[in-house]
Amino acid sequence: MKNVGEKIKIVREINNYSQSYVAKIIGMSQSNYARIESGQTKITFDTLNKIDRKSTRLNSSHTVISYAVFCLKKK
Repeated sequence: MKNVGEKIKIVREINNYSQSYVAKIIGMSQSNYARIESGQTKITFDTLNKIDRKSTRLNSSHTVISYAVFCLKKK
């Protein structure tokens, strides 16, 4: 099973966005964003929520990120 970081990476790649682009949108450095995708750093609820709010630009991918946010809220 893929972790949240791996799922976010898939969404980013499907949309042909660079890590730098997504990191800029959510207000973090590319290196910190890369650590989240690789699983070196756990994503916080606040960061995932930022991605969710900004991901309306990602069209159908918004559903994937919203689902991840929903799952984290349930924990």
